[in-house]
Amino acid sequence: SHSNIPVTNCLGKVNSTMNYTVNDEQIGLFMTMIEALKNGETEVSGTFEIKIDDDDTYQWYQLILHRDGNNVLGIGRNIHSNRIELERLKRLAEQDSLTGLYNRQRAEELIMEAKAGTHAMFIIDIDDFKKINDNYGHPTGDKVIIKTAEVITGIFRKEDIIFRLGGDEFVVFAQDFQKESKIAKRCQTLLGQITDFKNMPYWSVSIGVSVNQK
Repeated sequence: SHSNIPVTNCLGKVNSTMNYTVNDEQIGLFMTMIEALKNGETEVSGTFEIKIDDDDTYQWYQLILHRDGNNVLGIGRNIHSNRIELERLKRLAEQDSLTGLYNRQRAEELIMEAKAGTHAMFIIDIDDFKKINDNYGHPTGDKVIIKTAEVITGIFRKEDIIFRLGGDEFVVFAQDFQKESKIAKRCQTLLGQITDFKNMPYWSVSIGVSVNQK
């Protein structure tokens, strides 16, 4: 959701011909900028998602506020295209290109950042994957990898770290996940959902699980 931030209520006298809306999640940063100006700073800046006047969509702007006595000059520079491109490049650097899952490097970083607790590590391997490639070709093998990734993603939680280890292997780092019954249920669900898919060869997976204290 988003909220309207009336600049005049925050700063006093402001000359503005535009109405704008700032992303709710960024209100704290915006108000920090306002407080800095009220406390004597002459110029502050930040990057925000802003909707101007009657625009239907929010775009990224670099907002600079400069105070001169009782007057405040606000300058907004649209950086939406650059921001979207940077986010796209970041995703490419973090993702496995075939499945869209995290790649190993990014997943290991996230695992290192995980809070302390007891976590389960699921290692999932496609059985006889080489035979699938040999018998049906690499494009079909890629489809099997993609479908397996989709099934895994659908079974585990959003907060779990799922990545492709390489080739036909996947890893799921499930945080605060230690009950044997829950682990067994996830494994059974995964094995049950890897079944015959339309216009695809049959395949199965093997699952190994370790539980560790972090």
